[in-house]
Amino acid sequence: MEYFPLHLSTLNSTNSYARQLLRDEKVKENTVISTDYQDNGRGQGENRWMSEKGMNLLMSWILYPAFLTVSDQFMLSKAVSLGIIDTLEELGLEVQIKWPNDIICDSRKLGGILIENSIQGEQLKNSIIGIGLNVNQLMFPAFPFPATSITNETTSLITVPKVEALLMLHLLQRYTQLKSGEKEILNSSYLDKLFRRNIVCAFEADGERFDGEIRGVNKFGELVVDVSDNSRCFGFHAIRMIH
Repeated sequence: MEYFPLHLSTLNSTNSYARQLLRDEKVKENTVISTDYQDNGRGQGENRWMSEKGMNLLMSWILYPAFLTVSDQFMLSKAVSLGIIDTLEELGLEVQIKWPNDIICDSRKLGGILIENSIQGEQLKNSIIGIGLNVNQLMFPAFPFPATSITNETTSLITVPKVEALLMLHLLQRYTQLKSGEKEILNSSYLDKLFRRNIVCAFEADGERFDGEIRGVNKFGELVVDVSDNSRCFGFHAIRMIH
């Protein structure tokens, strides 16, 4: 399966540009928009993605996953997360998925995902998969959750286009698994890579602090946490892990 790269030196954000393309024209599936610098890079909610020009991979991948129902849309996040994990492991890193959308190496953030789905009836109409991966940047602002990069972790430089090509190879492999209905493989692999699973951690939700153990993620993408012998499910932004 091939993909169709489109590179621009500077963008407001790759996801915003992808959304504009989808409004204005019929875009080929597997179009990949990348940029050296985005001046308004987005993370989840009100978060912003900060990146030095030309140092990191900033991209958005356009898909038409009409085979997925709305209730199964988190499976797409699992496939994307695992494609990133596969890529980084091939580069020699030990990485995990911090629910719902971060890629972690040695308890530091290496990358993030922002998926925007358009829905038609009960199916997904199109999806924009925004991915940011820290590649060659060495210094980062003092984020609440510390950041790192591929170069920091491997002490060797790698070009951003090489990372993009390798990433798309693995993303397409995982997407093919998803289209083929191999949900059990994806679910099991995702669970194996889930950050701090089965470890007692401190959390905060609704102003309450408590200890709990992450058990997994349900089909709706909610985090399942055992708290005082009871399982509780939390949606995006409803729970915070205290470092």
